[in-house]
Amino acid sequence: MQTSRRLLWSSVFALVLFGPALAQSALPPLMIGEVGIFCRTPLSGKAVAPNTDQGTVDQFSETPRLGLQTTTIPAALDMGFGIQMRLAPGTPRTVVDVVVTHPPMAPTGRTEQSWTTELAAEAWGVNLYRFDLPKEVLQGDWSMQVRTGDGTVLFEQPFKVVPPEQAALGLSVCKGESLAS
Repeated sequence: MQTSRRLLWSSVFALVLFGPALAQSALPPLMIGEVGIFCRTPLSGKAVAPNTDQGTVDQFSETPRLGLQTTTIPAALDMGFGIQMRLAPGTPRTVVDVVVTHPPMAPTGRTEQSWTTELAAEAWGVNLYRFDLPKEVLQGDWSMQVRTGDGTVLFEQPFKVVPPEQAALGLSVCKGESLAS
């Protein structure tokens, strides 16, 4: 994660120092906000996401609210976790891939899922993963990466999914609300 942040800040510094000459090849300046468990948010629909287990991702009618800033996630159905991000002011909208890696998921053994999203400088967006089905509730190491179309990693956030009793606060942060992805 430290290397990804250094790469991001080096790119931002190079863009400021050398200006438009590097603008075509520089990485988009990504800003990371809150990371953790996000509470239930009304959905506006679904988007096609063929590189996910279910083939779709939820779309929100409003920005999800952070329930708890943490990277330790309780292994429980309906638990939603992720990252808030946007582009630096003045940056044009950019399409990126969000890639989630996780322990092998039955029955296929899949360990990676991804979807495409558009980032803007005008507003914070949140990308989440939610445990909708029992087969998704997998304890262990998870990560969420933001990548450019050519696979360059702009940011990576590790998460640890643990037995619910090891992250009891995470279960109660949204005051009984279900958590959304």
